[in-house]
Amino acid sequence: MRRPVKPESAANVYCAKLKVDLVENGLEYVVDAYTEYDVEAGCHYIVGRYRYSADGVMNTGIWEAKLDMHFSDGAYDIFLAYFVNRKAFLMANYYWQEQAAENNIHPQAFKAWFDSKKVNASEMWKSNKELV
Repeated sequence: MRRPVKPESAANVYCAKLKVDLVENGLEYVVDAYTEYDVEAGCHYIVGRYRYSADGVMNTGIWEAKLDMHFSDGAYDIFLAYFVNRKAFLMANYYWQEQAAENNIHPQAFKAWFDSKKVNASEMWKSNKELV
């Protein structure tokens, strides 16, 4: 037996909540949030979509995540976390997205990988001093 479907108005409320939460997390310009109706499933979906650089071309890849209206309230938090956990990747420039792709770095693991590439000031000073 299928769980009851939340009505379209609930989908619109959750979509609005997602848009507000994206603004609070600084993702309003990189993640599109909207609702759509799936005829086959017979319910509304909340959709989050972002673009990324793929195959050497900037902003050509599109990734969508959908949450159907059979979900519990806790599922919404997981849906939002999906985008928040990829924030570093979504906010990265074209060069770093391409570097991550070449190194097979998953968008969720991007922040840890990117942080490992940083060189602190004392290490830079040491390397420059050795060159002199």
